Amino acid sequence: MHKTNWKTNLAPFLENFLEIILVVDLESGVVLESNDSARDLLGYSADDMRGRRFETLFSSRDEKTSEQFIDLVRAHGSSLCQRFKDKQGHDRWMDFRTTLISWQDSVAMLVTLSDAEDRVQQEMSQASQLAALEKATREIPRDSHVIPICMECSRLRTGCGSWLPVEDYLHQDAKFRLSHGICTACFEEVHASYLEAPEACSHGQGSTSDPVT
Repeated sequence: MHKTNWKTNLAPFLENFLEIILVVDLESGVVLESNDSARDLLGYSADDMRGRRFETLFSSRDEKTSEQFIDLVRAHGSSLCQRFKDKQGHDRWMDFRTTLISWQDSVAMLVTLSDAEDRVQQEMSQASQLAALEKATREIPRDSHVIPICMECSRLRTGCGSWLPVEDYLHQDAKFRLSHGICTACFEEVHASYLEAPEACSHGQGSTSDPVT
């Protein structure tokens, strides 16, 4: 690691960065330098940030020391998403990245904070909608595999309490597509004359014409 000077090496380069760039003393956790983006994202001027302990920026929901946060970052590779507290005390989701640099004969932590509020809120909203959808799916009455059926007319009761013929229930509630057919028993009952026609004709009885199919 080479020695880094804020004014000559970093400040001119980072002046127009949208991300917050901080230099934090690795031993004390005190912010040594900051760019002006801290004012736009968290409401702190660069002067406000200098001399502040880095851990005071953490959300009260995620109270950790600077050392604990460094360990978290190292455990996650190079970055993670955490809540930080702005000057008004409001939480804001930020992407948090660190790297070690040589700083005035010692080692410091170069911290980059970028705004993640909109992305995180969208992800949380999507997760909430997915959870609601999964809950609604689990509560669909037919998932229980018990459907009330009338003992007299064989109509089925829907989740709304109405009673429908089987074909209407399958079409409206379960979204099945129906096609016409005839079972063997009904075919034999309805078309018995067709089945008996060949035998009747052999005895000279009944119609001699073939049934229309």
